[in-house]
Amino acid sequence: MDVPGWPEDRWWQQFKSRDLDQITVIALNENPGLRKTYARLGEADAVAQVEKTTLPSLQQRVSAFEGPAEGKSSQ
Repeated sequence: MDVPGWPEDRWWQQFKSRDLDQITVIALNENPGLRKTYARLGEADAVAQVEKTTLPSLQQRVSAFEGPAEGKSSQ
């Protein structure tokens, strides 16, 4: 997932713990409610990624201290 602050898929693997990997896989496989919730999170992430591409972005910068326009003299 590319959303700041949003955990990556298989986030538990970052801990490099074989025990945590096994426990998490068992929990996901043997708990249908948890599996459905995990799938819904994946769907929500996909929707968020699509919506993110349709939002306008502001890339114009405004400076309050701009000088005279180039090529013009204040004299």
